[in-house]
Amino acid sequence: MLAVSISPSPPLKKVHFDVDIEAELFQPTHTVCTPKLRTNGLKYRAPGARMDVSETLAPPSSVAKPNYDDSLRRVAVVLYQHIRRCEKRLRETAPLLMSTIQSATIAETPVAEASQHHALRTESFDASTVHPTSGHLPGLHLSLDKVFDEEHFVSPTYKYTFVRLPTLHPLSYYRMDKVNCKTHIPSVEEIFRFCKNLFNRAQLSAECTIVCLIYIERLMERANIPLLGSSWKPIVLCGLLLASKVWQDLSSWNVEISNIYPQFPLHCINRLERLFLHYIQWDLYISGSVYAKYYFALRSLTEKKTFDAERSAAVKNELYSRSL
Repeated sequence: MLAVSISPSPPLKKVHFDVDIEAELFQPTHTVCTPKLRTNGLKYRAPGARMDVSETLAPPSSVAKPNYDDSLRRVAVVLYQHIRRCEKRLRETAPLLMSTIQSATIAETPVAEASQHHALRTESFDASTVHPTSGHLPGLHLSLDKVFDEEHFVSPTYKYTFVRLPTLHPLSYYRMDKVNCKTHIPSVEEIFRFCKNLFNRAQLSAECTIVCLIYIERLMERANIPLLGSSWKPIVLCGLLLASKVWQDLSSWNVEISNIYPQFPLHCINRLERLFLHYIQWDLYISGSVYAKYYFALRSLTEKKTFDAERSAAVKNELYSRSL
């Protein structure tokens, strides 16, 4: 009788692949440059509450030729968010700043106060003396939140009050009071209309919207200049002017901007341009990668039809700018 013995087969060898090392060596471009959405806690809407795809998709555009109206609206959304955040930060730091100023004035001696008062009276700001390499603007004793105030660049407006008395000749005596600029936090639609008026009349290209946003955020990052309700018009106006001069072959002149917005005289636009260039350290160069990052970050923004826009979760903290 034949006896057969069956021995157990040896266990199979398991091959382990080090996935972590491969992941560190190579990362797809879309995972590096594209903002990521969090998948945990993601809730889907009911089919009846979902929006039509045609209402949420952005109009067709490309990096080389962005859509004019769409890019301008998205830049207005970002500027609106900047203004809201800077205004909130200014309200929170105002009490601390006032207490610091009061403590500093108490510590000063009368001699120092007299010398400072004499210096303030003798020195006056001359826009032609602004040197691009100097650290501070000579004679400009203003804080960073007051440098680009609208009242410093618009033509002054006065209110006349005539005195009417029986014994006086009509229109012979009057009182003249200066009208201060009324500042408020603008809406997205107001920012959009302000920029679109300049675009239509100066015939700017669609790429100037992205270049303008880069220059404005560069001003906020390098000089810590806040974008407030009292300074957003001069800053945006100068950003669009510089974007036109850098990007377009047939750029706009300062006198053309002054004709479009008569409240900004030509000499004030010239001084505004020198201040802007001084605070960004005359750095007008924009690389192709920076331009592409801003373009795709703006494309990631989602907004409603009423332009009461809210940034999507994908780019809430990743707009490729430290100022956001």
